[in-house]
Amino acid sequence: MLNEYIRPGNVVEIVELQPLGRGSSPAKTYRTKIFDIVSEDLIKLIIPSDHGTLQLLDQDREYEMYFYTDNGLYQCMTFMKERYRTNNIPVMDMELVTNLRKYQRREYYRFSCSHPLRCRPLTEEESEDFMERGVLDAAIGERENALMADISGGGIRFISRDRYEVGSLLLFGFELNGEDREGDILNMKKQYRLVGHVIRSDLLENTGDQYETRTQYANIDNKDRESIIRYIFEQERKLRKTGK
Repeated sequence: MLNEYIRPGNVVEIVELQPLGRGSSPAKTYRTKIFDIVSEDLIKLIIPSDHGTLQLLDQDREYEMYFYTDNGLYQCMTFMKERYRTNNIPVMDMELVTNLRKYQRREYYRFSCSHPLRCRPLTEEESEDFMERGVLDAAIGERENALMADISGGGIRFISRDRYEVGSLLLFGFELNGEDREGDILNMKKQYRLVGHVIRSDLLENTGDQYETRTQYANIDNKDRESIIRYIFEQERKLRKTGK
């Protein structure tokens, strides 16, 4: 049953498939939420918007759709059948043209570390703003309230006293240092400010009040991703050099 995997309120990303021959232009991504599950192959989504303007999907093309759920990330192919308003909420009917399947994200090497982290959940208003614009102008706070356990080009795992809802959005603030091959400082105290989706958030055994949360970046640009990957590479090189 479809409702065993997804439910109303789950965050959804819809990716516009590239027509053959378009070249390397980036695919457009829409962020929204499930409004209702009608049947095994039909769901209703809230029509995404950007700065208050509804983003209307084409009816004659297929899209990839990704669901952030309590059981992980799922994917299927879909197309938009109809759009209308219900109780003054703009919704669209999306027909699933393939079965829902567990999505295996591109795996990045995870580097174990222990870095202080500032982290907080987005408010409902901030989440809606981020889902519309893909960027967020908001303060994180100065207090370090979590400890980064590992980092990769795809996301962060951290430990904190807070449990976060799967699919919710978090705002992170942290800094990383590194060294280049000549030993010079690389990205000295480079500041990162990123938004991430919660993939899992579980109570750690034998701790009582500590939670392990796994996240996937939601708004990282190529420059920051490459900088994090380079940091990981240099730290690994340093550890190999010292024999640790």
